[in-house]
Amino acid sequence: MARSANQKLKLLLLRQYLERNSDEAHPVTTAQLLEYLASEGISAERKSIYSDLEALQSFGLDLIRVRDGNITCWYIGERVFQLPELRLLADSVQSSRFITRKKSLELIAKLEGLTSVHQAKELRRQVVVKNRIKAMNESIYYLVDELHTAINGDKRIRFHYTGYDGHGRRVLRRGGAEAEKTVTCGPLTINEARFSAKVQGEPVKLGVIEFKMLLVLASSPGRVYSRAQLLSRVWDDSTELDERTVDVHILRLRKQLAGTAAASLVETVRGLGYRANDAV
Repeated sequence: MARSANQKLKLLLLRQYLERNSDEAHPVTTAQLLEYLASEGISAERKSIYSDLEALQSFGLDLIRVRDGNITCWYIGERVFQLPELRLLADSVQSSRFITRKKSLELIAKLEGLTSVHQAKELRRQVVVKNRIKAMNESIYYLVDELHTAINGDKRIRFHYTGYDGHGRRVLRRGGAEAEKTVTCGPLTINEARFSAKVQGEPVKLGVIEFKMLLVLASSPGRVYSRAQLLSRVWDDSTELDERTVDVHILRLRKQLAGTAAASLVETVRGLGYRANDAV
């Protein structure tokens, strides 16, 4: 690139460097600015740097000048988003159930680009919401956006309701309602339409994943399901999941069935997977 072209980029490069590398706790020196410009093939003098920084201030950049002993330093003051606001946005992304883990990480990475690299590290250390069920299917993220667009445009929205059959496959409900269907396995009775599970007539509280997993196993008593098979039947999008995720939810399912007559209903078949034993 020609020298003149480099010089034309000087103001943009200075602004970019200041935005990414400076904040109140991390001001940058004039020497650092000169060194950065040199790495980009731009030669400059201190006096010209001062003129350039004044130009950026005149343009509206909240550029703060401070002294560290005899050294002049600079940092960006007011930004479009302040760190507390970015933390709030990052928290919202982390805790949202319809945003997948992958999309959450992508969005937070974009938020990091709105502050200095130093403050971005604080966003990465944001509060992690434990035991929060995150959506596995990224299409939900875009479907929610389409719903907002339709609502804002006063459009009519029509829904098709679905449920799950005995094999964990999604099926379309007819007439907006699903026929009452129950699955029985030993002392356990599952009503798919009502999303209820009972052991000897007593309700058992299950999580969504655990309910779907138990439904798959109980619908075919004695059949051994591998972890991969359970992933494909229980999760809408299992491409990003490790097979050990199944073990975690099996453990939760057993805890939820503990103390009931179905406590030993879910069996481990060593080296193969899991099955439901209707002889309990």
